Amino acid sequence: MGDIIAVNGLLVAYSIVGVTLFVVSYGVLDLLTPGHLTRIIAEGGAGATALAAGQVLGIAAIIAFAMMGQEASWEGLGTAAIVSLVGVLTQAIGSWVIRLLFVRVGDVDLPAEMASGKVTTSSAFLAVTAFGLGVVTAVAVH
Repeated sequence: MGDIIAVNGLLVAYSIVGVTLFVVSYGVLDLLTPGHLTRIIAEGGAGATALAAGQVLGIAAIIAFAMMGQEASWEGLGTAAIVSLVGVLTQAIGSWVIRLLFVRVGDVDLPAEMASGKVTTSSAFLAVTAFGLGVVTAVAVH
């Protein structure tokens, strides 16, 4: 009976840590995005919605792969949390650099693109790039 309780406790802990990391990671990526991403989405910004979708899929992949790559134990949970944070930070820096280069080279008004009521080629590109960075980082942290 004690083993069942310990395993279920670990399962609950992994779930809580995973969801917490996901929410915190989204907040960090929101801060690094021009404008207030969540507010722009609420106001109908389709470009921001596309970008957020790519980001959250990437975040989910990083956290899931980091957790799968560790032994199911309390120590593994701590390691998974640290690896997840490093992975999400790597994704955030990569996304920021790509946006910086893209805006500079492409002469794109990113805040206007994000607030646009339609998904533009620029916002679609950045969304797919954010997801791609997440997948690459997820495999790296696994």
